[in-house]
Amino acid sequence: MDFFENKKYLFILLIIMLIGGFFRFAYYEQWMHYQLDQARDYKVIAAALEKGPGELPLQGPKAAGNVHIDSDGDGVAEDKTTLRLGPLYYYLSYLSALVFGNSPPGSTMFILIFSLFTIPLFFFFVREFFRENIALALSVLVSVSLFFVIYSRFGWNPNLMPFFSLLTAYSLLQMSKHTSRSGWWLVLCAVSFAFLSHMHFLALVTFGVTALGYLLWVRPRIGWKYWCVAVSAFVFLNIPLILNDVKTNGENAKAFVASIRGESGEEKTTSRVLVTRNILEHAEMAWVVLTGDQNIAVPKVKKAGHVVCEELCKGALPKSLLSLLYIMLGFVSWLWLLKRTKNSDGKNFLRLTGLWALFTFVIYIPLAFELAPRFFLMLAPLFVIFFGFILSTVLYRKNQRNILFLRIIFFILIFSNTFFVGQYFLQLKDAGKNSSFRLPYADLILKEKTRVTLGQLQDVRDRILTDVRANGAPVHIHAQAEYKRAIWERIVEHDDYPFYGVGDLRRVYPQGNYYLLIRSQSDFSNVFKNFVDLYDVEQTEHFGTLTLHTLSVKDNLPEGTLVSTDPVFEKREDPVFSSSAQPRYLWRQIFTGCTYDYASRKCQ
Repeated sequence: MDFFENKKYLFILLIIMLIGGFFRFAYYEQWMHYQLDQARDYKVIAAALEKGPGELPLQGPKAAGNVHIDSDGDGVAEDKTTLRLGPLYYYLSYLSALVFGNSPPGSTMFILIFSLFTIPLFFFFVREFFRENIALALSVLVSVSLFFVIYSRFGWNPNLMPFFSLLTAYSLLQMSKHTSRSGWWLVLCAVSFAFLSHMHFLALVTFGVTALGYLLWVRPRIGWKYWCVAVSAFVFLNIPLILNDVKTNGENAKAFVASIRGESGEEKTTSRVLVTRNILEHAEMAWVVLTGDQNIAVPKVKKAGHVVCEELCKGALPKSLLSLLYIMLGFVSWLWLLKRTKNSDGKNFLRLTGLWALFTFVIYIPLAFELAPRFFLMLAPLFVIFFGFILSTVLYRKNQRNILFLRIIFFILIFSNTFFVGQYFLQLKDAGKNSSFRLPYADLILKEKTRVTLGQLQDVRDRILTDVRANGAPVHIHAQAEYKRAIWERIVEHDDYPFYGVGDLRRVYPQGNYYLLIRSQSDFSNVFKNFVDLYDVEQTEHFGTLTLHTLSVKDNLPEGTLVSTDPVFEKREDPVFSSSAQPRYLWRQIFTGCTYDYASRKCQ
């Protein structure tokens, strides 16, 4: 019976989506995570909405720190530049803002939508191997997992990796079934992979190798015309990146190669240390994905080879061991099922998921000391699928005691994730009101020091704008790195702010509104020490976990202080890039034919 004819299963899937939708959409605008990367991306979208789509760039967000490339071909990588992703994330954000409104939540609404549809996509992917009841059970875990929920509730290019990795994988399975639609599944796979590669360069490498390995293994019979269409679609979606590299003599491609090569001055370590560290990092994130519990710290292997396990680590050792055991049992179950599965579709599912896990793990080995939670967005679906492998192995043997045990574990995982999602929401609510708020444990998912929401930043912005309306003076504000760009963007984009920019506090202007914005838990004297000779504190106001200090310029400034009589915020038609960043062209600049001059850093 077709799934869509079985109303019971369809109804259950819709209920699962409703639960997942509530966790993703509830209080989205007020509690949205909005910091430096989100403000950077929204400025790009706001400019395109204000002036037209010609303001959209040919490259996407910055993908890594500064890298050194060999521009002159002498074999020495002496020139510093940046590595950037493809721009498809920006194009999706632009379309989202056109539909849902010109605001940070409006421009990122597509993240929520894709995240919601990740749930049924995951179900249809795992249903290729598991029975409907197991597939639905695994989908519940994806629906309520704190890891998936948090990464769906704000705008960031890696957040789309679960959807597009699953869509790419599902397309690979369908195209290998040798049906009349296999060719079009190949085309969809190419399109999905193009989007995935624009979300993170690790996705480009990992899924590129995975897809190639799978195709060589199963050798699907698809006509050459479909291959031509698929390659053409992939190339078409990468035309912006290609054009930008043509204009910059391949600077982004050189930066990509340099980032893979790595910096020569990096501290060396052994393969054994890298593998061990990689295994432990996987175990930690598997625990977070499956349970939502972030109160865990696995032993940390240092590059010299010694192991550090501090107080939290010692208390969490049972969790670390359980997670390691889970990964081992999942792998053993995969091997056992691969040996016993006879039908070709089931075999292909196991081949694909095995290659997906293997290549990701291998590629992450040299990065073991640099792994961040976002890197596991590609692996998170597999952590859930491993539970299905274990369950299928137990069901195959029909051991009722073991089946009952796994059912209890499943309900514990559902309850645990639901509990921690609720706790996360309470933290966001408390963060807006309680200046003494503290995280009860380290944040392993976002690495936040505390909770700060878009609603809080907008409350701070509105308070600052009351002074601007009263005296008509521009704003000069310093904030901690996470929030500086975000509060600047929120002020400048408001209709009541008449200036083109916001200044900092390093240069003193006789006319202005001056502020220092810091986390309420931070040491104010330590942050203010850089400005104590220039400003006095006039007023202190708490906005939950953010504290705004209103300042005034001292009457007697130290000798040598940089003073400007007229704050000028220049309105720039074209972006201006530093000497350590490659130019990122706009579509408007491509059509007008200008070229960036590396001396002036302007498009001429």
